Amino acid sequence: MASTKLKTLLVYKLLNDYSDENHPLSTPEIIDMLKDYGITCERKSIYADVKQLNDVGLSLIHISEPTR
Repeated sequence: MASTKLKTLLVYKLLNDYSDENHPLSTPEIIDMLKDYGITCERKSIYADVKQLNDVGLSLIHISEPTR
């Protein structure tokens, strides 16, 4: 299993490369993309990664949508 530090960096890379304000990536999309790198994870760990990235000064926008 890859380190959590590597996963956090990959989350940043995926968000930077494949999303913007008008085209956000959903948590399930990020999880699927991480599988290409051999990383499996749960949605809560993606939230933690985004929080860590924000804590070090990277400006990532989190959009919450109600479940249907």
